[in-house]
Amino acid sequence: MADLKEIYNEELISQLIHHVRSSYPDFNKNRFLDTLRLEDWPELTLKERMRRVTVSLYETLPKQYVEALTILRDTAPHFKGLSGILFPDYVEQYGLAHWEESIKALEYFTQYSTSEFAVRPFSEGSRPACHGENRYRL
Repeated sequence: MADLKEIYNEELISQLIHHVRSSYPDFNKNRFLDTLRLEDWPELTLKERMRRVTVSLYETLPKQYVEALTILRDTAPHFKGLSGILFPDYVEQYGLAHWEESIKALEYFTQYSTSEFAVRPFSEGSRPACHGENRYRL
């Protein structure tokens, strides 16, 4: 049986590039691959691989967070289960300053994967007024 970390493999990276480019034709594939630093890929854990992909996306997607989220929302339906946890991870890493957009994105990404870990920073006091409103299920 293959290690769980093998979900993040060459095929997944190729599919991710393909689907991101479908939504964002200016996506720089070579820069993305350079930032992945694949030379130590076999030694990385599942979480380390996921985070490396998340950081590489951040380095190559538009710096405007909402614009990057739109691209990720277009891409996410092609990645279900553990392969899709990189999308909520992107929100966790880069979205705390964009609370409303991030919560909506996490709700959307949960259709395809889990946002269980990514939602924690948002539910730990960053927007306490929301808890009483019950607008979002945290």
